This record gives sequence, structure tokens and C-alpha cells, in this order.
Amino acid sequence: MLHLFHPALVHFTIAFLGVGGLVEAIGILAGREKAERAGTLMSLIGTASLLPTVIAENTIDVAAPASPWLDRHERFGIILLGACLGLLVTRAWGRGKIPTEIRNLYAIGLLLAVALMTVTAFLGGMLVYSFGVGTHGS
Repeated sequence: MLHLFHPALVHFTIAFLGVGGLVEAIGILAGREKAERAGTLMSLIGTASLLPTVIAENTIDVAAPASPWLDRHERFGIILLGACLGLLVTRAWGRGKIPTEIRNLYAIGLLLAVALMTVTAFLGGMLVYSFGVGTHGS
């Protein structure tokens, strides 16, 4: 039953992490404080929804042909969670502010997290559209 939470949450996770990470990174790099704050809020919501999304994903079993794809998808999801938590800890360490000397590096980290999220989402899409995982027939 827990596996049903993954499809319910994953779209929020993708939207908030993707848009939030991009907006926050652009806000940092362009010096747009309002964009940075809006992106930060979306990134936080995305990270919060990522944890139950990853936990729920790790409760599903699939047929043999889809198994290697699921393993990759799960691994990438766990790595993404670690990356997002690392970014969150970095921001928390500065009491909500990114230290000036690492702002550009932090923005690059956000963009890498968005890229990792995109690959993870692609692998999830492969599971659904190529193998029928989570559809009525599987």
C-alpha cells in the first residue's frame, strides 16, 4: 500500500525541486533576492516531499525485465535525496543564508541537483511507459 504514495507525490517533488532549484540558482547568480527566496521556498517543499517519495518507491517489486531500471531509479532517488539534504544543511548552517564565498558553488549544486532530478524522473518514466510499472496491467 505504501507504494501508492510514490505516484501521488512524485509530480509535486519534480515540480518543486525543478522549478525551485532553477529559480533559486538564477536568483543567486543574478543577484535577485526575491527570486532566490521564492526558489528557496519551492526547493524546501520539494525536498520535504522527496523523502516520502523515495521511501514509497523502495517498497515496489517489479518483473525481471524492469528490475535493473528500478534499481537505477531508486539509486538515483537516494543520491538526489542526499544532494538535496546536503544543500538544505548548507543553508541551515548559515541560518538561512548562503555564505558569500560559496554562493556560486551553492548555485551550481542546485543546478546539478536539478539535472540529477531530471535523470531520476526520466528513469521513472521509462519504468511506467516502457515496462508498465504502476499501471493497471502490471
